Amino acid sequence: MENKETITTIKGMQEKESKAGRLYKSFQTDEGNMTCFEDDVVKELQKHVGKRVKIEISENKGFKNIKKFLGEITEEKVEADKPNSFEEARKAKDICVYTSYAKDLFIACISKRTESLKEGEAKQIMTSCIELVKQAKEAF
Repeated sequence: MENKETITTIKGMQEKESKAGRLYKSFQTDEGNMTCFEDDVVKELQKHVGKRVKIEISENKGFKNIKKFLGEITEEKVEADKPNSFEEARKAKDICVYTSYAKDLFIACISKRTESLKEGEAKQIMTSCIELVKQAKEAF
């Protein structure tokens, strides 16, 4: 179970009791309900109802549990985060496109063959296709 950071708006809070009798808080957010068992985190989140915050959560069996409060998000922080998100999305899209190009070249290279590929030959052909895509990318 891996923790991840997310930005969300805290819309409200309810106190609930687990089946074992333990009290906890359930926070309503943009991403649905999230539980929190840490008192110091609960106190901080209660101060930020109606605001955008950065939190660390863990997910387990469909349940989201708030582990840490990482700060309030102001418009300045949102604007600062946007270029990184765009750049990351652009890189991911580029990787998909270049992978597709390399695959298409590979298929074209092996489709005209009449005999089956020998061991290691497919890897060599794919390496050549990747190099061709890299060469084309650098040329433009």
